[in-house]
Amino acid sequence: MDKKYKILKNGRIEALRSFENVNKGDIGGFVDSDMNLSHDGTCWVFNSARVSGDARVSDSARVSGDAEVSDSAWVSDSARVSGDAEVSDSAWVYGSAWVSDSARVSGDAEVSDSARVFDSAQIFDSARVSGNARVFGIFKTGNCPVYVGTKHNVSYSGIINDEHYISIGCITKSLQDWKNNYRKIGNENGYSESEIDEYGYYLSIIEMIIKRDFDKK
Repeated sequence: MDKKYKILKNGRIEALRSFENVNKGDIGGFVDSDMNLSHDGTCWVFNSARVSGDARVSDSARVSGDAEVSDSAWVSDSARVSGDAEVSDSAWVYGSAWVSDSARVSGDAEVSDSARVFDSAQIFDSARVSGNARVFGIFKTGNCPVYVGTKHNVSYSGIINDEHYISIGCITKSLQDWKNNYRKIGNENGYSESEIDEYGYYLSIIEMIIKRDFDKK
């Protein structure tokens, strides 16, 4: 396939043909080399966004604003990275996922499906954010994954006053509070017994990860 852009002396890209929301002659963001942005598909780097190192943007993915994709990170499918967001290390954003605002995705983390990571959220280590998960605020997720449950997502929300907090759907409580009351809360919210057992299992797994990774002496 013919090249769809050329790299200017200042590192910006210039479209050589029109496609989707890009017109021939449009000036895009910055890349280090042709390997950073595929010439196939409709992927593009807009505005002052930058893709560097061995990072890749492919398919119909878009990187815009002042966002940065670096190291060996990969943004693919119809994923979007925008604002001041950063995707680095070996992180992978794919599917229809969005990473925006000042969010950070790093390590071997993956954000996929229709997940949204925004505000100042940080996804790192081997975390997985998928399904319809929404991760935002000052949320930090490392080795604790986000579980996509039958009814709601389950995720680690951080530490407040030395207590670990867990979110199930839109309800956030301390881990201890959930352990003491998850069955009662499930019944009050119309969960079946099997669904309550499912969420109890998620809580036990997250507790195990916390003890392994956070509460080391």
